[in-house]
Amino acid sequence: MKKDQGKFVALIIAILSMWILITLFLNSSFLKTGGKLVYSHDDAYIHMTMAKNFSQHRVWGVTKHEFSSSSSSLLWTSILSFSYSIFGVNELTPFVLNFFFSTVLLLFLYYLFEKFNFNFFQMLFVLICFIIFTPIPLLVFSGLEHILQILIDLVFIYVASIAITKHASLKDKINKNDIFILLLAPLVTMVRFEGMFLVFAVCILLLFKREFIKSFILGITGILPVVIYGIVSVSKGWYFLPNSVLLKGNRLKDILNFEGFFKFFYIGIRHIVYNIHILLLIIIILCVLLFLLKKQKSLFSFYPVICVIFLITTFIHMIFARTGFFLNRPEQVRYDSYLVAIGLFVIFNFFGHILREKIFIQKRNFLERLALIVLVFVCVLPLAERGIRMSVRVPQATFNVYSQQYQMGLFLDKYYKGEHVIVNDIGATNFLTDIKCLDIFGLCNKDIGDLIIRGEYTNVNITKWAYTNNAKIAIIYDDLLRPIEGVPQKWIKVGEWTILNNVICAFNTVSFYAISDNDVQELIMNIREFSTQLPDGVVCRIASLNYKRKH
Repeated sequence: MKKDQGKFVALIIAILSMWILITLFLNSSFLKTGGKLVYSHDDAYIHMTMAKNFSQHRVWGVTKHEFSSSSSSLLWTSILSFSYSIFGVNELTPFVLNFFFSTVLLLFLYYLFEKFNFNFFQMLFVLICFIIFTPIPLLVFSGLEHILQILIDLVFIYVASIAITKHASLKDKINKNDIFILLLAPLVTMVRFEGMFLVFAVCILLLFKREFIKSFILGITGILPVVIYGIVSVSKGWYFLPNSVLLKGNRLKDILNFEGFFKFFYIGIRHIVYNIHILLLIIIILCVLLFLLKKQKSLFSFYPVICVIFLITTFIHMIFARTGFFLNRPEQVRYDSYLVAIGLFVIFNFFGHILREKIFIQKRNFLERLALIVLVFVCVLPLAERGIRMSVRVPQATFNVYSQQYQMGLFLDKYYKGEHVIVNDIGATNFLTDIKCLDIFGLCNKDIGDLIIRGEYTNVNITKWAYTNNAKIAIIYDDLLRPIEGVPQKWIKVGEWTILNNVICAFNTVSFYAISDNDVQELIMNIREFSTQLPDGVVCRIASLNYKRKH
């Protein structure tokens, strides 16, 4: 078999392996959910419900009743909305899109690495590493934008690195690569707001190369979608950035004093250390960069440039956005998957480079070859452990969401359609029904976001907010309100659902509250009636009665 044919066969095997793995997970999930396609993240349903409302009602929001700045992926929500406008609202679209984009991602990686002297086994190893380490199957079942993010980011890095490393005599001239990065930059920030970190890294390199005008234009182009969206959001009475960005990440106002400045960066550095897979990628790529600078004596060549882009992007991400993987839950893996993919892209480009240039062919480089082998294994072990351990939980994660958030949506659709309801998971509860959603954690309610940002998120203010908004019931996690002295005392706890073998939901138990005495008996009757259709293993408790659904 010729080497080129071997590489192509490796691509086909990798794609088929990925498809088979996704199919096996899908079948396992179907066995748990009774043949219902359910995503492993409730956040998927946030994008789906916003897309539904925009396609049907031209309202960019979690409910059809008002605008809400709840999506940090303008591109993904827009693609879903476009699809819903053509094919109608459905639950299959995110899965089909992720399946398609994951295949395109492998094709693009093959295109990048085909130029190297990889044989069949090396090419197969590279592609399988991307599948498992990222991990692609988990991201497919998340129903979210992260595979598309990885694809766009890698294309952007590849084209930007070529543009940065062009010959000095051409630096003042616009070529097709410059045009491509200007077209890609808005997509990078639209697919996820963290894309601003990546665009910023490229702008920094252009500044160091003294290409000031190109750096400025790229920065403006990249941030333009964010600015336009921010203007629209502010005009609707919301913040410039989505609440999901403001409430989950570090904020610049936190560094306005010395103590805040120190704590801001301390927490960021601590998250780098806690996320061992990110720390190892940083160390390995730093070593690769030092090696390349020693050999090439120049920062502005392709391989050092991609190293620097990774290092700048990763550091800024960990300081401002973080990852949270050390919490050991599959939903956290998605936040840093693009960093892992960029890290793998850098490392495998380096390996391809040294193979093609035959840098380690001489015997006197035995210690360097040994160091290279050690680096491979040091890099592979934590990434493999992370990817495999999280991926095998996918079927159970989908069942957890089906047993908790999905059932909450069905419950509200049956009994409380059109009512004001307090929830802390706003995805499936809004996609499956039409309620006046009151989000107790502020992703789709600006007044709660205001309380959190101002430091006024208290038990008393939550109580006032509920009555002001005519809330009828609340379905929430008790534990999430412990920092503010727990659930308001005037709310009447009527029942709770507890799921078993939880690997994805924030907590095992979700509680049902009546906001006033007048709604207690109705809520008890509704929970009791609905309990007969809960999935196996969901423990339902009503008032002082404890029982488990029998089949």
